[in-house]
Amino acid sequence: MTAIEKLKSTWQYLLQRGSMVYWLGGALATFVIQFLMFNQISRALMNELQNYPNDNELLFIFNNYGSQFVLMLFLTTLVSLFVMARALDSAVRISEGDLTANHLEPVARIGWLGVLKYIAGSIIIVLMMVVLFSVVYMLSRVLVGILGSTITGVLMMGVMIIGIAAVFYMIYASMLVFIEQRSISAMISPAQWRAKVGVLGKNEFIKMILLVFAVSIVAGVVQNLWSTITAGSLLLTMLMSAVLNNYLLMFGVVYAGFFASANAEKVDEGLKAQNARLLYNADTRDLSAEEKQVFVQALKSADGARAERRFAEAFAFLAPYVGHDDRAAAYFPAYERLYAWYQVAGESQKYHALQANIIHLAAQGRERFYQLVDEDLFVIAQEHNARIPADDVSGLVDMALAHNQPDTVLALAKDFRKRQPDHPQLVKIYASVVKALQLKGQDDVAKQLADRLLAEFSNHPDSHIVQALKDSF
Repeated sequence: MTAIEKLKSTWQYLLQRGSMVYWLGGALATFVIQFLMFNQISRALMNELQNYPNDNELLFIFNNYGSQFVLMLFLTTLVSLFVMARALDSAVRISEGDLTANHLEPVARIGWLGVLKYIAGSIIIVLMMVVLFSVVYMLSRVLVGILGSTITGVLMMGVMIIGIAAVFYMIYASMLVFIEQRSISAMISPAQWRAKVGVLGKNEFIKMILLVFAVSIVAGVVQNLWSTITAGSLLLTMLMSAVLNNYLLMFGVVYAGFFASANAEKVDEGLKAQNARLLYNADTRDLSAEEKQVFVQALKSADGARAERRFAEAFAFLAPYVGHDDRAAAYFPAYERLYAWYQVAGESQKYHALQANIIHLAAQGRERFYQLVDEDLFVIAQEHNARIPADDVSGLVDMALAHNQPDTVLALAKDFRKRQPDHPQLVKIYASVVKALQLKGQDDVAKQLADRLLAEFSNHPDSHIVQALKDSF
């Protein structure tokens, strides 16, 4: 993907439910905290100005509400850290090929320890920046005495531009390294930064930073337009500022996730291999490329939800893909997962309904479906063979014979004549019983059954099958 395509993918990712809950929720929490604080201060300030019009406003606020300001700053910082933690977890998921944000757990992939590592690494990098800018400041003081203030000012402007670029470089290079390695020592290593940027490509890295900067500029323009439209309303301005700031916080980190893997070719190869593993037992010849992509994403999302024991969500991802016999082969991985998961989750009704569907598909000669259900089929045939539709029995005994499972054949055919005396496939089913008896080494019993069938159904269209079996003794 190009940098622009990754930008579009980031927007789409942030509009998914699991992302919007966090950046909109963070915005709402920030707004409420700021509103409660400013509402209290503004009321007190208006009262102060009415009673003591000559007092200094800032001094009044500092003396009376300094601690509240510190508390507000602390609470809003906690909200931002929580949103950032979710964004970091999302970036890790994206770097591993998971492009869904439907999960609601904040840091299921990296854990809170990973978040604390990133915060610790960020603090160290900030200290590195402080040292860097302190050196630049002291250098500027020395140059003023040597070159004069005008020349030094021009030089410092250039240094400031380079410094801003260095800040962006340190922030995003360290972030990309952490997303891949999740190590503090790697995150703060300039050598690792250079290696990462070298693998990614300098041009690609610069594009990423420039697009993040451009989006930030657009957000600033939107903020100003909003202030103009709302006539400078403090309440509405605070609300828009909270929304944009939390969105930009998630955007900057999530966008980095699309660049985090070693290089684009390896990412594509990895995703192709992962997709191939997901679809290895699916016959997708009749699916379009887009249908394959959507199905693969559904499988990934379902697997992620299942890993976190969010069964209802996992079922919802895959339910649309089962129950369509004409495309069952293409969507076999959905059947396979749901058949196991329904049982684990104790969804008895859904499990038995899907089991009946799979047995029906197996009766049509579908190999993978038979292999999925054959062990359970034997148990059902032994204990409740009346549950199996009569029209499926013939196909199932054929599949059982093909898999050298004579006991399953005998269980399926037991009492079939009593239940279905006029079924058109009756003779064919009992011919399979003859063969099953042969496979079990019971040739005498098989020959006796063949003789009875020929005597009783000599004119049946399938009698030649029995005759051929008898001739093979």
